[in-house]
Amino acid sequence: MPLVRALAAVRVVVLACLALAPGCGATPTSPEPALPSELTAAPTTPEPVPPSPTPPGEGDNASWEIEVVTLVNQRRTAGATCGATTYAPAPALVLNAALRAAARGHSEDMATHNYFSHTSYDGRTFSQRISTAGYTGAPPWGENIAAGQSSPAAVVNGWMNSTVHCASIMNPSYRAIGVGYAYRAASNYGHYWTQDFGGS
Repeated sequence: MPLVRALAAVRVVVLACLALAPGCGATPTSPEPALPSELTAAPTTPEPVPPSPTPPGEGDNASWEIEVVTLVNQRRTAGATCGATTYAPAPALVLNAALRAAARGHSEDMATHNYFSHTSYDGRTFSQRISTAGYTGAPPWGENIAAGQSSPAAVVNGWMNSTVHCASIMNPSYRAIGVGYAYRAASNYGHYWTQDFGGS
């Protein structure tokens, strides 16, 4: 009887040791290597992202107005195709203070009164606004407007992708330009742009 009990005790110890193998003197085994994951993958260098244009504050932005004139003149001197019509290079437009005043006034009016139209909030046409601003240049006179574009490049690209607006920009009879920009965060479109053109 004592022998049976002793053998039973040894059996219990052996089973316990097998259950706790590494702690009982068994040779520890190396764990399986972990599969690579997003957490252990080598870091990569992201592609550089071009900086976004700095959003303007409430009001106008004279530097953006000048940039639109520069971009428009680049398009004119390069020539362009507007819809099915190809335009040869045209002379660069000259910035005119009266046209700029008319354009800026209209952009500010649209932003302030939250509308988008060639007709002013008070009912004036673009030619009336141009005349009221003091422009006395020769015809033809014209106007492009846009809303929602958040940079000079975006608005010029939008105009150039529209057949009618592109034709205005490329019209060789225009020799003078004024650009107006206004921003109101609470308005429907935020950003409002106007180009006014004159023949001299």
